[in-house]
Amino acid sequence: MAITLFEYEPSRPVPWRGVDVLLIALFSFVLQNFVVWLLVTIDPVTAPPAHPPAAPALAHVSHWGELSKSSYLNMKAMAAMAIVNLLVVATAVAYLKGIRGATWADLGWRADKAPQDILRGVSMFALIMIPIYTINALASLILGSETHHPIVDVLSKYPGFFWLCFFSAVVAAPLSEEFLFRGVFQGWLESLPTARTISAQGHSRPLFWPVTMTSFLFALMHFNHGAAPVALFFFSLALGWLYQQTHRLLPSIVLHMSLNGTTMLMLLLAM
Repeated sequence: MAITLFEYEPSRPVPWRGVDVLLIALFSFVLQNFVVWLLVTIDPVTAPPAHPPAAPALAHVSHWGELSKSSYLNMKAMAAMAIVNLLVVATAVAYLKGIRGATWADLGWRADKAPQDILRGVSMFALIMIPIYTINALASLILGSETHHPIVDVLSKYPGFFWLCFFSAVVAAPLSEEFLFRGVFQGWLESLPTARTISAQGHSRPLFWPVTMTSFLFALMHFNHGAAPVALFFFSLALGWLYQQTHRLLPSIVLHMSLNGTTMLMLLLAM
């Protein structure tokens, strides 16, 4: 059953090129930095606001000025980035379909395979959950650095914004990151002639180095999260392998959502 569930499914190379990947990455970088600049310009965090926002969990706070300024900025940035990243995905989909003629299958989506793909993602999570959390704990112990994430910073000061953080981590991040890292970047890498090999039976199969390169970049993008990039590298290997086996994003998205959702629930219980 497990072999059938994760069996390799051949797919055609994606129609976009390296220049398209670069343009999408540049658009994402510019838009994200513009939004951060806009947030700081419109509402500079030189001091926390005089009146706290309407959030039930903030009712017990007697001195608003004691709250962390960085947490306040992180909270605003998190909400903005969730929207921005989804906007980048929508724009990239429109660009790749309109300019490169990509189909929904090229973009990693097949509705008829959704039930099996959800099962693939959940099954993979059950297989790797304990190893990934163990690697993260060992990395924190060896490196002497606790895993740090802006969400932890926000929730420690603003517990009433749990659902905002949950949406950002469990919905927006998996959707946008899997599309950009696995679908756009790894999909392009796997379309290169040097990324495929011919088996003894004469079948073309992708090599593993696109998964490794994508995982290195994925971990590097989380460099400011303490020891987390070590575990995230291995987690990304699982995400990338799932995508490579099916050339569909839903298994990786479900796996990503499962890990982030479990982590959020563990954080909530700890709080």
